[in-house]
Amino acid sequence: MGPKIDGKRGFTLLEFIVVLLVGGIMAAMVFPYFGKTLSESSTPIFQVQNTFGLAGVLENVTAAYNASDKSATALTTLQGNITGDWFDEGDFDVAAVFITVDAGNSNEPLTLKVTVTNQVNNEQLWALFTEQ
Repeated sequence: MGPKIDGKRGFTLLEFIVVLLVGGIMAAMVFPYFGKTLSESSTPIFQVQNTFGLAGVLENVTAAYNASDKSATALTTLQGNITGDWFDEGDFDVAAVFITVDAGNSNEPLTLKVTVTNQVNNEQLWALFTEQ
């Protein structure tokens, strides 16, 4: 604090300029850290949105499976619909292949593996649908 002027105390102009200068230097040092942190803070939100998108696509496939009679013919139809244009899901690729599960039994049910892939980050979600 500067000297008393007319009985009042206050900061001098020089003290005020020094405080502003120190504050500006500190802000310049901290800004790159906070700027990067703020710009990257949305990344987890986008990852969660993409995961929910994958789950939504797989829910559509599951709903189509549940609406069917779950026979071998229904699984073949479902595979055809998935590989065709019926499941046009934007940023997601949907693939369906029949797989064989060998447990030593010749009467193994037909199994359809559906894989949903996010084209942006290659995240995958898959499900198995069996003949009943």
